[in-house]
Amino acid sequence: MAKFFTDNSELRSEFDKLPAAVKNAIIEAGVEISSVEQLKKAARSIEENM
Repeated sequence: MAKFFTDNSELRSEFDKLPAAVKNAIIEAGVEISSVEQLKKAARSIEENM
């Protein structure tokens, strides 16, 4: 699990709500996300490209 998800409970909560495929894609991409908004944008982008 990426460190930023374990360090930020709000991000972790939102991350846990995502579909498994989206979570896996975010982890595999190795992106650093520092806000819930960034997480939502990344998730939307991944879902659109699936």
